[in-house]
Amino acid sequence: LLPMLAHVRRDILNPAHAIGFPDAEPAEIHHFFPVSWCANNKHLGLRSVGDEGANLPQSIVNLIPLSRSSNNVWKSKHPSQVVMERNISYDEISGILSAAFIDREAFGLATGPNADAVAFWNHRARSYGDALMQLLRGAE
Repeated sequence: LLPMLAHVRRDILNPAHAIGFPDAEPAEIHHFFPVSWCANNKHLGLRSVGDEGANLPQSIVNLIPLSRSSNNVWKSKHPSQVVMERNISYDEISGILSAAFIDREAFGLATGPNADAVAFWNHRARSYGDALMQLLRGAE
């Protein structure tokens, strides 16, 4: 979580808006797939608090730095709905997304026509793992 917070300096929904210290509006950690959306879509194989198995909606792979104002826009919407409403493309915010361990493939898994939250989370988990391994190798 710390590497993501340290590297994301711009807001996803408003890239001109800086977030994080020492800016006026600090970065906050919010859910990429909102927990309420996940709870309402358990038929997609999503697990939540109290379910057996992994609680991916509450895990680090579902967290993203956003400004409070952007989270208020995002709220309970599926990521593809937000992307469509705001006319966001990966290329426009690739630097912000890659700093949050969301590459082009992950973005497509979350927002494409066949969006799949579980596939997004699994892909993002691999990205986190790869980054952690690189950090550990660099510390040797």
